Order: sequence, then structure tokens, then C-alpha cells
Amino acid sequence: MRSSGGRPGGSLLIVADGLAESPGEPTTLQCARTPALDRLSGGGELVRLDPQDGAPREAVTSERGVAALLGLGRAGDALPSRGGLLSLLADSLPLRAPAPRPSWFYVATPVRYSSGERDGLLQSYVNDPTWESDLWEALLPRLPAERKFDLLPVFDRSFSPMGTSRGSSGREQGGRILRMVAAFSGPVAGEGIPPSGLPPRTGRLRREAVAPPDLLDWFAREVTRFDLARGRRGGPGEPGLWLWGGGPRPELPRLPHPGRSLVAQAPLVRALGRMAGYSDLPLCRATGETDTDLGEKLAQVVAALLSGARRVVLHVEGFDMASHRRDPEGKRRFLERFDREVLEPLSRMLHSGDLGALGLTSDHRSSPLTGNHDAGPVPALLVTGDALKRPERSGARMTEAAAESAPIFPMEQWNDRLFSEEAAFAGRQDKKFA
Repeated sequence: MRSSGGRPGGSLLIVADGLAESPGEPTTLQCARTPALDRLSGGGELVRLDPQDGAPREAVTSERGVAALLGLGRAGDALPSRGGLLSLLADSLPLRAPAPRPSWFYVATPVRYSSGERDGLLQSYVNDPTWESDLWEALLPRLPAERKFDLLPVFDRSFSPMGTSRGSSGREQGGRILRMVAAFSGPVAGEGIPPSGLPPRTGRLRREAVAPPDLLDWFAREVTRFDLARGRRGGPGEPGLWLWGGGPRPELPRLPHPGRSLVAQAPLVRALGRMAGYSDLPLCRATGETDTDLGEKLAQVVAALLSGARRVVLHVEGFDMASHRRDPEGKRRFLERFDREVLEPLSRMLHSGDLGALGLTSDHRSSPLTGNHDAGPVPALLVTGDALKRPERSGARMTEAAAESAPIFPMEQWNDRLFSEEAAFAGRQDKKFA
């Protein structure tokens, strides 16, 4: 379904999480064979963006970049905490009378502590998603009745399409617990505003965790019981819990903005999308990994565009995951598959007019050589169906080196250019129904 006048189809922003790299060494964009991307960049406009708003490398995060790309303000502005964001996706808040409703939320991460001479030092994450999900499933029914905390699971939607009833644990539909949010009705320690909690890092002391003793004691006791029953799949060391990323629950718009759709699996991205007024489209098989079902993500994008959505955002996380594993070959192969399975069909939609404009960029740089995020601007491509059909084509590839001479667009200017038709379409609708 197309709008009358202006661009014939809606606009799509693809956030290729961590695809961009720092110029200098041969990058994934330079080395990969990407015929569809090359055709798009030949007919498009190559610019640079800085979704991180000049943040130093140690402060570069996906939520900063994604928030800016979704139009939630400058990346340097105050962002909701990770605990607060994840609480937007957690199961419904508990109503345990007479305890007040939770007001502060943390990401709850199982860890292992050293013993002996290095007693109390944080040794490692569990780093086994299946073990962690099974652990939480076993522990949730054993929560003590008299407690000052609650645990709220965030389920993997790979096994539970939106709208499916889960029951009390989510296991009825096979859902895996991706993250656990710890909720408190008041300060965790001391008076006033609760501490935010440090992210878990190897070598930090147990006493640096903000979790109160009753939660720590209960968790360690129950994990030990679980380990004895299942085997120590959590790894060597003493079990423990690290709470971090604390903050209040952000406010949400009452209803999603008409015509905005988000296709993403990463929990933090989905939460930011809800804050920005996007409808969170369901995914049953897609993941945030390099083996994700790209066809399912593309199908949701196409369905949203053909149903009349004016602003669609697709988030693809596999590039960043390959970088964190220091797997340059895996990142290259994933980009080549993404080129075949996503960009090639979208190029045809630009030609047909079912897609009016396509933007492709990264939320940050991510190095597959070091495994770390990097700071600095990222290349961004903007192409419309009309421009793609013109005979004059630059032939320039979308690479970090090519973008070095391109102008840097402020985020507001980029969003205005890519999504300009949405504003025009909304204006026509307002006049129509006035």
C-alpha cells in the first residue's frame, strides 16, 4: 500500500550493529564481496554519522548509538539504565501485598567468585545461556515469600511470538530466559537514591556488588542446590550474583506511533524502540547471532512496508558478535550473506517503489581484531528508488576509507533526510481527517 504523492513507499533504516571499523587496516566492508551493496552505494549518497556523539572508546555502547538513530536525542544526553530498559520487557510487575511496587531495577548476572588466596574476587561470567536459563527457571518458584526483592525474567522471543500466553514461567511455550531483572521497592543499600552498580569485570571484589545480603545468600544457596542436582555446568568457583545497570523504569508513550515498526531481537534495542514509539514486530526464529534467520527478519520488514508503515527500522547484531569473538572471517561471511539475503531483495523493492528510501549505517565501530568497540564516525548510505534508477552512477563502494572524505551529518539532519516522507505523509493524513 503506497501513499499518494511523495515517495511511493516507506523508509527503512538498517542498523548494522558494529559493522563499521576504524580506517587503516583492511576492513570487513573493504574485503567482503557485496554486489548488492555496491549497486546501492553507486546510486546513493555516502555520508558519515557519529551516533556516539564523540564518546571516548570506553563509553561506546550500542544503546547510545541505537538511541540516537531512533531519534531519542543526542547520544550524550542521559540514557535510561540497562536495568530500567530491560524492565520494559520483563514479565508483568509483581503485586506482592503489602510490599510497594518496585521502583529500581538491575540487570542480574550470575557469576563465579574465586576462593582460597583470591577469595571474593570476581572470576568469570557463567557464559552458558542454556545453563543460566535453566537455573532461573529452577530458582523462580523457590523465591522466599518474605523478601525485599523480586526477579523479573526477560524471555527470548525465538520460541514465543508476541501475544502468546506463557503462564507463570514461560516454559509452557519453550521460552528461554535471556536476562533477569532484579527489582526493589527502595534503596538497595543506605538511604536516598540506590547505587547504579558497576558492570561486572574480572577481578572486582564481591563487596563491590550492590546486591543486599539476603539476595546474595539465597542465590548462592539455591545455585549450590542446582549445581548438585544438574552438575556444575556453571563452571568452577563459588556461585554468586552481580547486580548492575541500576535505575528506574523509563516512561513509555501511551501508544506506539502510527506507521513506525521495529524488527529486532536484542532486548536493549527492543526496549529503546518502545521508548521511541515503535511497534515491536514479533520474531520466532531470528536471533542476534551470525546464524540468525535473516529471511524471517526481511519478511517482517517487507510486511510492514507493504502494509503502509512509513518508518521501519531493522537491527542486525551479528556483525558485532563476530567482532567480539575476534572473528574477522566470520564477520566477512556474515556480511556477504546479509548482502545476498537482505540487500538484494531490498534493492528490487527500491526499483519497484515498494520501498521509498533505504538508509544503512552502524551504531558504532567494532573491531574483529581486538574484539572491542571503537570510537569515531561511521559510514552511512542513503539511497532512494529514484536515484537508483538514474543512469549516472558514481560506482563508489561503501567503505570506511571512501567515507573519510564524506561530510559528517548531524543525527537530526540524517533522520530528516531519511524519514522526510513520514512527516509529509502524517501531514496529509492530518489534513484529510481535520
